[in-house]
Amino acid sequence: MKLLMGNELYESHLFVRELLQNALDALRHRSALCRSGKVEWSDGKVHLKHFLDEHGYEIVRCTDNGVGMDLHIVKEFLTSAGRSYYRSSEFEQERAVFRAADCDFDPCARFGIGFMSCFMFGDQIKITTRRDNGVGRDRGDPIVVEIQGLSGIVTIRPGADDQPVGTCVEIRGRRKPLIVDEWDDRLLLVEVVKGYAIATEYPIVAECTVPGIEARADVPTEFSPPGTLLESAGIKGIGTFEESFADIDPCLQGVVRVSVLVDSEGVPAIATPEARWRVPTEGKEAGFFRLATSDGKSVGDLDFHAGQVACDGILVCGSPGRGERLDRLGVRYSVIRLGRDVYVLDARGELKPHLSPSRRPAERPFHPHVTWTRLSRVAERAYARIWEQIAALTGKADQPETLWQLASVHWVDLGVLRADAIAKHVAVCLCEGEDHCWTRISDLPPLWLLDTGENDQRGWTLQSEDGRSIGFPDSLASFAAKSNRNVTVDSVEGILASVGLLSVSQSRLQLRFDSIECGDDDPGRRYVGHRSVTKLVAFADELKSCVSVQSHLDTANRNHPLTRFAVDADDVVPEHRSALQEFCWSFVRWRPRIDEAGKVDRWHRKLGILYRAVNWKSESDELKPPYHIWVRDTGIVEVTEEHFERWAESRIDGK
Repeated sequence: MKLLMGNELYESHLFVRELLQNALDALRHRSALCRSGKVEWSDGKVHLKHFLDEHGYEIVRCTDNGVGMDLHIVKEFLTSAGRSYYRSSEFEQERAVFRAADCDFDPCARFGIGFMSCFMFGDQIKITTRRDNGVGRDRGDPIVVEIQGLSGIVTIRPGADDQPVGTCVEIRGRRKPLIVDEWDDRLLLVEVVKGYAIATEYPIVAECTVPGIEARADVPTEFSPPGTLLESAGIKGIGTFEESFADIDPCLQGVVRVSVLVDSEGVPAIATPEARWRVPTEGKEAGFFRLATSDGKSVGDLDFHAGQVACDGILVCGSPGRGERLDRLGVRYSVIRLGRDVYVLDARGELKPHLSPSRRPAERPFHPHVTWTRLSRVAERAYARIWEQIAALTGKADQPETLWQLASVHWVDLGVLRADAIAKHVAVCLCEGEDHCWTRISDLPPLWLLDTGENDQRGWTLQSEDGRSIGFPDSLASFAAKSNRNVTVDSVEGILASVGLLSVSQSRLQLRFDSIECGDDDPGRRYVGHRSVTKLVAFADELKSCVSVQSHLDTANRNHPLTRFAVDADDVVPEHRSALQEFCWSFVRWRPRIDEAGKVDRWHRKLGILYRAVNWKSESDELKPPYHIWVRDTGIVEVTEEHFERWAESRIDGK
């Protein structure tokens, strides 16, 4: 336990956060208990206090009027490290009642070690508690628990008859401080509460009465919408857009906000008489978009990590606080990036992402846990609503280039927009030499997927029948090339693939836009795995039966049963996937290449082994082989059971 409570798991002041989380669980539990008995209860509150006792020792006290504890819970769970009542079969029985009464809640507590973090501060802990047993039932007996050290004696005795329902935890500091000032305050109680309680629904009071560091915070019961860079700069000619996450999913609350410069007609712009976006070419700011006022004064740039993510109202990544800087608490960069725009996102229930015991996202750069990917995808839908509005404004004003410039400034992938919005409001450029023509996507002619030869770095392009290719005018290419966020032709072609129909004509692949494929309303369903891996496209005509095509454009057939199954598996934690889910997901994501020489690599072998692991006798016929893959110069080929068996038997060296 001493190792577990080391600084690698908990920073010294974060036991205050653990006390707060336990108190919030208790309040939510009591509320659910009352509502299951047809009684509304809204009197919950938490009070945390840091003070000195009569002997000069620091005391931290956390008081709540939540559900409280009885003797059984104290003995079986409170004093047992690694055992959480909220993850026990007993609580699951309670939750069944709550679900039936439509008042369920999912607690913060998961690992049963949060309370033990109190021993980082002190060895002497006193707990007074009394249980609310529900509507129409007597209150539990009052209990006082005294703990002398992590491995010391635990004393349990009856409390006073007038002891209220709820819990009070009081911890005495291990050492009497010689100096207490703002630089030696290791608790930061008020700052921690202000910094981490960013979307809690109960009133919280945090106060410190220690001489020299007196402070108080009254935390509101609603989240505070974050301010944007343009708002904080005091620029008047702006348009600010806001979308609520709750409108996308009831398990979420919070908002995402975007401010853009607007001209006198209210149309989004890159530059106005009042301010403009520019890219310095020298100094520390070189390569980054900076907002500058008309007199040349630099205001700042959009923050890549401007978002905050909370679970059950408590911050888990992002900058602590509600707009104010709380540098002493540090920063945990947000796993979810909505461009470079600001948001506050609180996840509860089924959408809560996976957290480590220290309540942080798992440290896996570029490979977030699938629960974070799922949450990010849902959050993107709210963000997309904003950019659909911006795209509609620039489209109506016939300023397509401005939309791409703003996308570059804000680091927005316009592929997050819904398909119908992309078709109506987003235009792309068809180029031939120095000539270019902006064309709305719904008005595009069919585009051929053509090889451009070994001398071209990309090796392929999308080209119309009259020889025009997807590209950018020099003005946009120059604007984007100055920054570290270059809008690429690849990103444009990925968007086109997501809304077009892929077919074969004259033995060549062709994207058509005569019937925009809206598919799922969730843009995140347009790929399997990470965005850069496999894009999901609607296959048409003779390609309808194919799972994928072998081409420079990494695509799979969105409407194939195997692909739909793989998309569903994307939301399942890998270790919890069935054999069939793992096989379908891997087959669609890796898209095995078929060549005349029958070359086999490690991916083929892995697919063969995964295929063998599936009990095919019990699976649907539409998911069984043979599978069709379109191969250039060959046409449609079949991948049969014999292929998988041969791949499974092959050696990794391909022989």
